[in-house]
Amino acid sequence: MRRAARSERWFGLLLAAVLGFVLLCPGNALAEPTVTAGAGAADASRAVSQTYVSGVSNFDYARDVLARVNSERAAAGLAPLVLDAELTNAAMLRAGETSVLFSHSRPNGTPCFDVSDKAYGENIAMGYRTPAAVMQGWMSSPGHRANILGSDYRSVGIGCVNVGGSYYWVQLFGFDSAEGAIPTGSYSVTMPVLGIVTGGYGDTNVMQRLYNSYTGEHFYTANVTETYSLIAVGWRYEGVGWTAPASGDPVYRLYNPYVTGGDHHYTLSAEERDGLVEAGWRYEGVGWYSAPASTGVPLYRQYNPFATTGTHNYTTSRDENDHLVSVGWREEGVGWYGV
Repeated sequence: MRRAARSERWFGLLLAAVLGFVLLCPGNALAEPTVTAGAGAADASRAVSQTYVSGVSNFDYARDVLARVNSERAAAGLAPLVLDAELTNAAMLRAGETSVLFSHSRPNGTPCFDVSDKAYGENIAMGYRTPAAVMQGWMSSPGHRANILGSDYRSVGIGCVNVGGSYYWVQLFGFDSAEGAIPTGSYSVTMPVLGIVTGGYGDTNVMQRLYNSYTGEHFYTANVTETYSLIAVGWRYEGVGWTAPASGDPVYRLYNPYVTGGDHHYTLSAEERDGLVEAGWRYEGVGWYSAPASTGVPLYRQYNPFATTGTHNYTTSRDENDHLVSVGWREEGVGWYGV
């Protein structure tokens, strides 16, 4: 499938291998599902109760597919494509989504291209067990072959996720030059399949909440591309944390490079920021802004003394705060305020 000038024009066919047969399936649009509040969300109307799919993302298979794509393009006298980090992370997410709904529509009813502003063409496939097999299937289909040999494309993202023993494959094609680093290896992942809530009310930002089960760190960002990149390498998406204003008091973001796996910290205090920088933490700028205390929704701050990273958690949920305190976390008051 391809799109032109960001329009929602639909082209091409879907290709799948199921029980040894090749199926050609047209894409279909779905009604947007009803969603409810997610854990820790400040505003139920902006939150989403996610459905998840677990599997293994395979970046080595993605690179193998790229090599085969460029071999076909070279044979046709075309320039090679380069893996783009944003497109690859988005393709990994789309591969997980196609295990739930095998379609060019996403499980939340939106077009596949909503996954990334860089995406202009998509190929999907399921059931093929190797890069060689899926490439043979795609090249045997005129619609998929046209995407692979698109002369205007310069970058590509390739997703491969094994869910329940079956492989799901996605190619996302872009016109822009490739950017960013691509991981190697395979990762156990749990992906959201009802879409990630973005935007906000007027001049506000929806803050995404993620969890690293290997380090115990919670991470918060309004950047959906950053969200996808972490999901693709095994971070768990936990929905909307809160809604932040577009302006106000700055909340500083810092990174600790000395602990295994790293750790982030967020603070309204310039003094705390400067103290961490002096101790070797890396200052990463303003993460978001805080609403006034008089009108804002409090983000409660807790500290885990048992984790090797000494990580913090932030939540709008008083129940979550009290539960963590009851199991030994240290309550540290309010970190900042949402809207």
